[in-house]
Amino acid sequence: MPNPPLTATVAVMSPPFASLSYSLPDWLPAEAFALGQRVAVPLGKGLRAGVIVELSESATDSPTDSGQEPIESASLAADGQAPTKRASAEDVGQAPTKRASAEADDTQEAESAVEETPNVPPDARVKGAAAPLRGAGAEPRSRKLASSSKPFDFILKPILWPLEREPLLPGFYLDLARQLALRQTESLGRILCGLLPAGLRVTQVSVRFFGEGKPRDVRLRELAGLGAEELGRLGELWTSGRAEVGRGGRSALDTELCGLALDPPWPVRPAARAQMAMLEYLHERGEVTRRKLGDDLGKGAPATLALLAGRGIVRIRPSDGPAADDVLPAIAPPDAGGFCLTPQQREVFEPLLEAVRAGRAETRLLFGITGSGKTAVYLELAREVLARGRSVLLLAPEVALALKLWGDAKAALPGARLHLFHGYLSATAREAMFRELAGAGAGAGGGARAGTGTGAASGSGAEAASGGGTGSGNVPRLVVGARSALLLPLDNVGLIILDEEHDSSFKQDEGFVYQAKEVAWYRAERQGALLLMGSATPDVKSYYAAREGRIPLHLLDERVGGGKLPEVRVVALSKQGAEGSPLAAESLEALQTVVERGEQAVIMLNRRGYAPLMYCLQCATVAKCPHCDIGLAYHKGRERLL
Repeated sequence: MPNPPLTATVAVMSPPFASLSYSLPDWLPAEAFALGQRVAVPLGKGLRAGVIVELSESATDSPTDSGQEPIESASLAADGQAPTKRASAEDVGQAPTKRASAEADDTQEAESAVEETPNVPPDARVKGAAAPLRGAGAEPRSRKLASSSKPFDFILKPILWPLEREPLLPGFYLDLARQLALRQTESLGRILCGLLPAGLRVTQVSVRFFGEGKPRDVRLRELAGLGAEELGRLGELWTSGRAEVGRGGRSALDTELCGLALDPPWPVRPAARAQMAMLEYLHERGEVTRRKLGDDLGKGAPATLALLAGRGIVRIRPSDGPAADDVLPAIAPPDAGGFCLTPQQREVFEPLLEAVRAGRAETRLLFGITGSGKTAVYLELAREVLARGRSVLLLAPEVALALKLWGDAKAALPGARLHLFHGYLSATAREAMFRELAGAGAGAGGGARAGTGTGAASGSGAEAASGGGTGSGNVPRLVVGARSALLLPLDNVGLIILDEEHDSSFKQDEGFVYQAKEVAWYRAERQGALLLMGSATPDVKSYYAAREGRIPLHLLDERVGGGKLPEVRVVALSKQGAEGSPLAAESLEALQTVVERGEQAVIMLNRRGYAPLMYCLQCATVAKCPHCDIGLAYHKGRERLL
């Protein structure tokens, strides 16, 4: 059997966003760590959240920057000495010990991942190492960057604690992050910081241990100050499944079960009525949640529960799985009738269905005029993909359009597992959906664990395209949303639809910058999916590619119901502009005619007011309507927000 890896490369999701090397801690088995797992690591005087992106048997075997090749000995100085100041802190991702401090630079943040720290127990040993770390009565375990007469020694700090039991990020998602890092010339840690919700990038959490008596909550910073013996006992609880990391947005009242630890008769005085009532309640009903126990037994239940748990009569443990209301429903079989597609829609749908059945990565353009029924084609195609056990991403450039597609999908596919994702969801809701979708694909492509071989996180597009387990975690899903939904860790995707693909909103040019069409193309190639771009006015590049035969073009030029597109005329204001009016004389006459007939008219302006919004320079808060939460436009002439 292969030796367990001694080193984990961790992409830190906060400044300096570096990929640093850490040893595996002695208080947890090597199998407790896996690729794609979030961990808490010491850096400087504090703790940072990071993601394990590689496991190796040597600190020099793995690249320490996203998407780069491993650093060879050629990176060293010509005389075989230690790397240059820049390489030692940024490129290698490991800092020298005090013996090399005269040659190292002052990059204290990077050095802190390697130097000694009071937060790490002095007698801690790296799992599988032949020699203990410094302070355990033996020489420090060291690595040589290159063979030379002056070895460059360093000591790795161990990872403090995992932030989850199973890796959150599957291999294909780490590959996506690496590609984005290469595309944007950014570090992998900075990309992961932009991809993951804020609640998954913090270390201000507690670990709850369920040992003898009352459960014990220990904050991560408190763990860093514990001795090796105490950490070993807590590590045994974690390994045996009797510990869990607190999760934002979930109350322990709903995730912990209370049950009897002793059979009757119980060592309780008969006069202790509250204690006897709780014991009789649990004896009759079995395990219940803490919230249920408190609701049924009243306000004094928490104190009574703490007393009985402290005496070892009542046991409190984490729940084993989701509540009954969270169980995923089965996908309904395709309706025999389906949508009543028109002959032209059916003509377009059939070749698209063949492309889905082929299971190959492909890009196609659907050019359909307004009212031609592109949405009906989308949903009928989504129905077929879901029936084949694969998931679907249906994206729109704006939240309002996504809500419309969500409503259509909910009505057309009542048995499907649907999700709606956009930037206006609460932070808790975004984190919960990210966790759910990441967990849904964990069984299909989880990262390699320490002790089972080494390597970087990766996966096969063919494996992803093969689709489908039968467990509840592999239930196919339809995710509807704006561009950010494309960055969810949804596995086994068989169809990606970009509605209104011409819209510039698919490109995010602030904060975390990316082009959704590029990401969609990569995901389709990676997972063997069909990328379908639809629009009534295709992007000039997409249309040119279709005209040149680089991507297949499907045309819908008939409106459903036999209607016709309205007549469009361009009126030059310079020739027909009416005095004192922003409209042309012809437009005014047409409006007057419509009003005289008792009909309605809509005037659409591409701009309203002097500035579309105003915001505070200190906190960036946008001035909004107090009734509808829409941003107010500034009208300079009236000096008012309307």
